[in-house]
Amino acid sequence: MNSRLLSAVDFSKPTVNPAAQYADIGSILNQVLPAIMIVASLVCLALMLVGAISYLTSSGEQEKTQKARRTITYSVVGIILIFLSYLIVRLVSLVTGITMFI
Repeated sequence: MNSRLLSAVDFSKPTVNPAAQYADIGSILNQVLPAIMIVASLVCLALMLVGAISYLTSSGEQEKTQKARRTITYSVVGIILIFLSYLIVRLVSLVTGITMFI
């Protein structure tokens, strides 16, 4: 009796089987990439804050000041790259008509 019942249930539907919504790599990336972008943005902001604190506490020492400036510069470049990647994904989504995670 149970085998007849199980054969009538379609396990490929996400409403029946929640794991079915991750049937391909695109659906997995749609779930993971927004979290990765948020974490990367937070890391860049934290590095910018660390660089700013290092700059303030450098006491005018040339080496510490340069290191703090590099840290701030790299974190700003990182944030710019994150936002550019977001814009590129949106542009590709708009041009191709493919629905993406963003």
